[in-house]
Amino acid sequence: SLHDALPICFIMTAVEILETNRLYTDDELRKLLSGHLCRCTGYENILRAVKKTMYRRLGLPLPE
Repeated sequence: SLHDALPICFIMTAVEILETNRLYTDDELRKLLSGHLCRCTGYENILRAVKKTMYRRLGLPLPE
């Protein structure tokens, strides 16, 4: 879930992204989160969590 993957410093940006009710590409998500993300091991988990939550909020199936 979003809560499991995001440290507290990412929450506000993630919420702002998700509240747009817009479908973003992976590249767009990376750009939007880039000011807050490092290339640590959690980087991909954070992107996956935001993407998964975005699809759920939009009522869309997660692409494989």
